[in-house]
Amino acid sequence: MRVLPFLKYSPGGNMTLLIRDAALSAAERAAVAAEIIAPGHLFAEQAGFVRMEPPLPRLDMMGGEFCLNATRAFAALLLEENRLVPAEHPARSAVSGWQQGCVEVS
Repeated sequence: MRVLPFLKYSPGGNMTLLIRDAALSAAERAAVAAEIIAPGHLFAEQAGFVRMEPPLPRLDMMGGEFCLNATRAFAALLLEENRLVPAEHPARSAVSGWQQGCVEVS
């Protein structure tokens, strides 16, 4: 059994799990996400996978889609870890499903 560290957020009432593991393939992420959001498990609607390596912190959703509420949760995580400095605008991060490749937070 593999142990994956995660954080749980409720952005806009939409329970979101952020899993901290960059070593999973897309297929493994989908399988992990399906298991942890299954009814009776961790009580969440969606799961995303975060990587904090340079050049940009990145969020990949379980299906590679863009999700605004998960992006809000990711921004909260970045702020909590002092990776978004409010005085530096715009702050940038990369998220799956966003055509420009990064999101600016101001």
